[in-house]
Amino acid sequence: MSGRGQPVQVITGGAEREAKPLNDPAAPEDKSGLWFARIFIGIGVALLALASVGVARQALQGGSETTTGTVVRLLAAPTSFDPNLPESRRRYADCPVVRFTTREGSEHEVQAATCASPPNYTVGEIVPVSYDPDQPESAAVGGFFTRHMLAVVCAGFAVPFVLIGLFVRRSTRRALAEAAELSRRGS
Repeated sequence: MSGRGQPVQVITGGAEREAKPLNDPAAPEDKSGLWFARIFIGIGVALLALASVGVARQALQGGSETTTGTVVRLLAAPTSFDPNLPESRRRYADCPVVRFTTREGSEHEVQAATCASPPNYTVGEIVPVSYDPDQPESAAVGGFFTRHMLAVVCAGFAVPFVLIGLFVRRSTRRALAEAAELSRRGS
């Protein structure tokens, strides 16, 4: 047993080392948990910002009018932009081209923003289209998840990052407060 403020011999994993008592002013406070929390919360906030950019981007594309369109063809788009890749190793995704008619009766074709392999749509399939009556050529194709996939995925990752960061921050602050209280009491 050691007196107040006296070094204590600690045995960890078979090795002895000298540990400073809690009430020693030279003893460093372990704030690594706070840094961990800040990093997690920062990542979560960055992902939420990216999600809001995705929502804003989709809000600018499309508009107040909705209708249905028909997939008229699928365009093959390369998934890799490496020009040195041999043709036999190149991969392609299918991008649907949709034809729709506006309320005024004009017909337009627009390529969907989401391409996939295997394709999400087939030629002849009826799909929802949202468009701005002043700019129908910038219409958005697809339902909620297709149009807001980036935002949904980013928000899905952001929420756990923020929650874990807040939990670690709270736990670390509580542990530091308890250590300070014990140090103040001299226990």
